[in-house]
Amino acid sequence: MRWQYKHRVASVFVLGLFLDLLDTTIVNVALPTIAADLGVQPSDMQGVATAYLIALATVIPVSGWAGDHFGTKQVFVAALALFTSASGLCSAATNLEMLVAFRALQGIGGGLLVPVGVTMLMRANPPDERASASAVLAVPAALAPALGPLLGGYLVEAQGWRWIFAVNVPVGLVGIVFAACALREHREGGAGRLDLLGFSLSAGGLAATMYALAIAAEKGLGDREVAACGSIGLALLVVFAIHETRTRDPLIDLGLFRERAFAVGSAVTFLAATAFSGALFLLPLLLQQQMRFGPMEAGMVTFAHAAGILIVMPVASGLYARLGVRTMLAAGMGIMGSATLALTAVDGAANVWPFAAPMLLAGVGYGLTIVPLQVATFSGTPPEALGRASAAFNSVRQVALGVGVSFVATTLAWRLDVHAGAMGSSANGARVLAAFHEVFELAAGVAGLGMLAAWFAVDRSRESPATGLCDGTTAVCGGEARRSCAVATCPRQGWHSLA
Repeated sequence: MRWQYKHRVASVFVLGLFLDLLDTTIVNVALPTIAADLGVQPSDMQGVATAYLIALATVIPVSGWAGDHFGTKQVFVAALALFTSASGLCSAATNLEMLVAFRALQGIGGGLLVPVGVTMLMRANPPDERASASAVLAVPAALAPALGPLLGGYLVEAQGWRWIFAVNVPVGLVGIVFAACALREHREGGAGRLDLLGFSLSAGGLAATMYALAIAAEKGLGDREVAACGSIGLALLVVFAIHETRTRDPLIDLGLFRERAFAVGSAVTFLAATAFSGALFLLPLLLQQQMRFGPMEAGMVTFAHAAGILIVMPVASGLYARLGVRTMLAAGMGIMGSATLALTAVDGAANVWPFAAPMLLAGVGYGLTIVPLQVATFSGTPPEALGRASAAFNSVRQVALGVGVSFVATTLAWRLDVHAGAMGSSANGARVLAAFHEVFELAAGVAGLGMLAAWFAVDRSRESPATGLCDGTTAVCGGEARRSCAVATCPRQGWHSLA
């Protein structure tokens, strides 16, 4: 079978997405080693992790305009080049300040990669094929965060901490050459001017909010710095929202949220990402700091979650065709919540496997949400608005990941205080477990809210048949006649796909 353009787009995007997501977790296990090598305290290393996340969140809103104005191919290749170059610079950093600055550059590249890649993928696939295309993305989405701690631990022990950054360079170079040769350029004529005020407001608001969420995990919500940064960030985002409704060329078209498919999809994404990131943060903390399991054993439990996603992915698009968006989303969120709740039944264990089983089930549930969220959320979005929609959608998801970690960390600190439990102490282990169980219950409740929200989801592309025109022949969109044509168009959905 001929390698079609949509397959080339998926291959390029999978590589970029894998590198971007891998770097969100691979660095954490190396922080103590980096601190010792650079001659700083471990507590000073927080900036290495947060600089990447803050820079990533800051540039996501502008990614839609950049792709529309400069072209998705040009922006994607430039973002991958920046990410790869910054990785090499990180590996050569000689002090903490340099490392933090280069990590921020990495974040800028990563923040442009994902939303622009999603836009290319949605444009390259007609609506009836987006379920299969979205299923492919689950592989890097599942494997990269789970492999990060395992690969990072191995590289630190076997090669040294600089290799956790250097390993990105050859892979990134291959991706740059492949993307430059394989992708087609696409620009939107009505991109307009860059909304500089909107960008400044969104960048400042997201940076302050993400920083507050990052330090809240350590200092608590009552800390003055957390409260000040959080308040400033939220205020800037409110002003940004007001500004975007009044400007001629908005950075993010908030009118997208008036479309039910996009609004509900974004809401469920927020809840799913919050529950997902919270559980993945909480469980390794319990296993390593309280139950004294090693990093590799904790990593195996995290990998069980990825395995669950990979198990369901081969059948996800078929299930979506049979079950529809509401049933599949509700089932996925319900399984996630039930699996998280099952963790409260584990009071103590000689090994990690009693924790791995619920995490495997949680991975299956999360995997069930990936395809419907990618497909249904954008089903009512016009093709010319896909770039801005992808930027808005990924902004929601990125903030949710920070909210999830901050939510469980601050709640855990509160419940430990209530139960008078101290992490790492075997004398009051039952009190510590009780605090963890209560936080797991809250995380399960967040997934439960997502299950309720899922019943309001819609997929516009499945509401009624559309007519495709192919070389003068009329066919049903998604039928074999359309797939066999060199050119296919669908007037109702507006897509135009070249085989």
